[in-house]
Amino acid sequence: MLIAIEGPDGSGKTQLARTLQTAFRASLLTRSGPTRNFNQLSDELTWLSQHPSRLLLICDRIRPISELVYGKVLRGFSMLEEDVAYSWVDHFVSIVIYCRPPLATIQANVEASFPNQMSGVLEHTPQLLEEYDRVMLRYAAQDFATNYYQYDYTSHPLPSLIKAIGDDTTGLIYP
Repeated sequence: MLIAIEGPDGSGKTQLARTLQTAFRASLLTRSGPTRNFNQLSDELTWLSQHPSRLLLICDRIRPISELVYGKVLRGFSMLEEDVAYSWVDHFVSIVIYCRPPLATIQANVEASFPNQMSGVLEHTPQLLEEYDRVMLRYAAQDFATNYYQYDYTSHPLPSLIKAIGDDTTGLIYP
């Protein structure tokens, strides 16, 4: 089972991923930034198709979603059509968590980590968040079986999210 954690830089994805990794004794895979080329995207889609479904893996960002956002905002185009990305996510991801604290929190986190941020993120944080909201709203509206959570660490209690995810992962083999 793959749990994908998505959201813009500075939204708390990595902290949430590490917390869930500990809570569920799961494996953790981190990804950074948008896809640099089509081969990198293709490699990730192939990797997703080969992941054993009975093991629990938490992925801090998955490229089919982040490519839709970062590609469009920072590069001007995405190398992947939205419907194709949503189909891949639906097929290979069991739970999607969209980290979505307020813009001011995200901006403060991005500014605090500058200059370690990828080029363009600091200047385009509002546009990245707006595009994430659009992409994730459209994704959540699909008739997919994937469980979807929106999480704001500044206002939602983490234990309730962990419990809900735990209920969704009953019967899995934890590595």
